[in-house]
This record gives sequence, C-alpha cells and structure tokens, in this order.
Amino acid sequence: MITVIYRKGNEMFLHLVEDEKFTAGSVSLFRICGPDNHIFVRIVDSHAHTPVCSDMEIVEIDFKSSRYKELMQELKTYTAVFIHNFFNPYHIHITNNAPTGATLVWFFWGGELWTIPRLRTKIMMPLTKGLYYKNQIIPWLQRNWKKYVALLGPEKSQYTYFKKKQKHLSPLCVDLERAIQRVDYIVPVFEDDFFLLQRTISCKAQRLEWNYPCPSPLTVFNDIHISGNNWLAGNSSHYSNNHFELFRMLKKIKGHRGNVIVPLSYGDERYRRDVVWLGRKLLKDRFRPLTEFLPYEKYLEILSSCSAAFFYTRRQQAMGNIFSLMYLGTRVFLRDDSPVYHFLRRRQAVIFSIPKDIPSCAEAVDKPLDKGQRDQNRKVVDQIASEEVIKNKTQKMLSLLCERKHQTRI
Repeated sequence: MITVIYRKGNEMFLHLVEDEKFTAGSVSLFRICGPDNHIFVRIVDSHAHTPVCSDMEIVEIDFKSSRYKELMQELKTYTAVFIHNFFNPYHIHITNNAPTGATLVWFFWGGELWTIPRLRTKIMMPLTKGLYYKNQIIPWLQRNWKKYVALLGPEKSQYTYFKKKQKHLSPLCVDLERAIQRVDYIVPVFEDDFFLLQRTISCKAQRLEWNYPCPSPLTVFNDIHISGNNWLAGNSSHYSNNHFELFRMLKKIKGHRGNVIVPLSYGDERYRRDVVWLGRKLLKDRFRPLTEFLPYEKYLEILSSCSAAFFYTRRQQAMGNIFSLMYLGTRVFLRDDSPVYHFLRRRQAVIFSIPKDIPSCAEAVDKPLDKGQRDQNRKVVDQIASEEVIKNKTQKMLSLLCERKHQTRI
C-alpha cells in the first residue's frame, strides 16, 4: 500500500500534458499518489480536436483565451509545474514566459534534443539522411528561394544573412534552448539522456528520477508466450529509426520465413510513404506495415508473435516496446552506439548488438530467449519499471519538491 507522505497543506501540482497514448497511465499514477493535489491541463488552439484519451479529466485551455493569461500568472502559486515534453510549442512558450518564482520540472522524453537543427541529422544513417534532405530541406528551399534570393545582394554574404535570420527561420529551436536553460529540474527517461543534454546545452537544472508507467502492469506478460517467428523493425515513422539501412540488413539474413512487422502509426507522413515503398520492394510479402493505431491488447498480441525485434536508432526511443519485448522473452537488437544499449547492458540485461550480433542465418533469431535469459531480463525491467518501483519514485519526487518549495517560503 502506498502512503502519501509528501502532502503538506494545500500543495498543488500543475501538469501540462499532451493527448498521447501513455498520458492516461501517468494521470492515474499521480492521482493515486495524491487524488486532490494534481491538475492536468492541455493547451489547445481554437480548432476542433478529437481526444485520444477521452476518459481522462484534463482541462483544455485555449492559447488565445484570457484563461491562458490567468494561468501564466498562477504558475508561481503551484508547488511545481510539470511540463510533459518540449515537443509542444505551447509548453516552450509557457516555460520562457513563466513568472519568477515558478518551479518548473521538465519531463524530458529524449527526442526533443534532436529537433535542434545542428543535431537533427546526427542520428540518421547516410541513406536515411539523404531521404530527409529530399523530403524536408529541398522542398523548403524550393518554397523560399525566390523569396530570399532578392535579399542576398553582393553586399551581404549568405552566411551573414542566414545567421541574422536564424531566429525567424527556426524560432522553436532557439526558444527550446532558452526553455531548457530556464527549467529548475529535468526528469529524463534515464540518466544517459541527462548527461548528453548537459554536454550539448548549458543548463543548471537538477536531475530527478522518474519513469512513465507501462500501459499495463508487467504481470500481464507472465502468462503470455512467444507464439511465432515474426520480426519487429523500429517503432514509428520517424527518420531516427533508419528503416532504409535496417531493411537492407534484414534482407541479407537468410532463411527467415516469418513476417517483418513495422509500426508506422505515428510520425512523418512523407517518410512513412517512403518506408512502405521500400519495405514492399525489399521484403516482398513478408513486409507488414502497421499504419493505424491499434488497441493495446491487439498490439500486445502482435508483439507476442515476434521472436526478435530490431531498433536501429542512435537515440533513446521505444522504451515501452523494448521493456515489453524483454519481458516477453523476445531477442532485442539495439545499435551498439545507442545509449539504451549501454544503459541496459550496465544492468546485465540480455541484449544483442547491431551490427555485431546480426546473424547470417535466421535460425539463430527465429526462436525466443531461453527461460533463464528471459527471467534475467524480467528482473532488470522490474528494477526499473515495475508498478511498485514507479510509485515509490513518484512519492520520492513529490516529497522532494514539496520540501524544497517549503524551504523557499521560509
């Protein structure tokens, strides 16, 4: 049983959330730890929106409304303001305009750092990088070249011009760095992301330890067994998955008679179309793209058909998938320069390297882990993300924030 030890008087926490598939779990968790201490807000524009998580009590506030201005002034009255990601431009705006005295806690999902232009393509392999330039950079140049070419006279070098116009060309990236420097605390998925952030952007925020809960308790996997020899490839239609390189690698493995399942239900639409085209070309009838959101039970059924899963990303992503697959006993392959790979290996997880452990024959990966290996992986995941561990982390974080807020009031 969890005892609420952090509550002091009228302590209140404001959460700025997204309408995301894993929002419901975090809302339930915080309400368990403090039913009357948490307010959840989603900033919207005036356009109609069909919520993904319609069963949650989330207050919607229009960005252009007077209520939004009132919210900005109220930020310093909360014990802490929890900002669930910086992908959302409204979250960045709130952070950069928060009044002095507001305690801001950024839940760092990991991918925000790679939206900064100087870093964006560093996680892409050569073929994927070329595709990114084709889909993103060239169309931008085509749209804007005539607009800007007249301004690039002989008295102005292109470098000087674009340096001066940087904020107008990519304002969110500039504002993102300001927002990161403004927050008081950062909650990464794991510590490696925090250390990478510190090496990249100057910030004085302190790290707090917490994890989003799994969609379902890990115990639901106890009676589920791997039922097939399908392979999972990537987790979304984001360039960071490097599908073009991964498909070519998988095509070279001889003897695989299962399907290659490729989740593509969210991400970049143009990239999704390219991935589907190449998957059908290289993998033929084995290619199975998932382009629509599925109920969790159906998705879990698909995961349990996979004897192996391959994630060719250089950054932290797909942690929910990876933990679920580890618990099932699937052979999980990660890039050996991925922070997730090193994070899990430090904890003695049974994880395989890309490209070192990629076999030439499918027989080596067409069967799941043995019981001893699966149990070891379950132990590792339990230590990180079991229901009890997550609740205890939540308690500890809330207690610490209450104590520090109380100290500033004295």
